[in-house]
This record gives sequence, C-alpha cells and structure tokens, in this order.
Amino acid sequence: MYYCLCCQRLHPADYSSVETIYSSGFRYIDQVLYNAGVCSPLTELPAVDWMDEQEQIATRSA
Repeated sequence: MYYCLCCQRLHPADYSSVETIYSSGFRYIDQVLYNAGVCSPLTELPAVDWMDEQEQIATRSA
C-alpha cells in the first residue's frame, strides 16, 4: 500500500508503469507508516476537492 500525493488516498501497489512509489517520502495514517507515491502521470491529475474549478483548470494548463 502507498499514499497517493495526487488523489490523497491509499492504493495497493501493483507496480505498474503509470504509478511511482517514492522510497524517501512517507505518510502516517492511523499510526501506520505508508510510502508516498503517485498513482497516475502528473499530466493526468484528478480533481482536488479543495480547489475551485478555475484553479484546477489553471493547474492543468500550466
């Protein structure tokens, strides 16, 4: 399992070519330490709840 920095969720590590799991980044959840990672390429960022629609558009086009 790893904590995704893009969608802020836990994912099982399937070691696919689209996910990246970092050996130097970590996140504690319920007193369990998980590696940090990214579930998809950064060009395909999912919508983040705390950003409004205009900020999401600006971030994706940058």
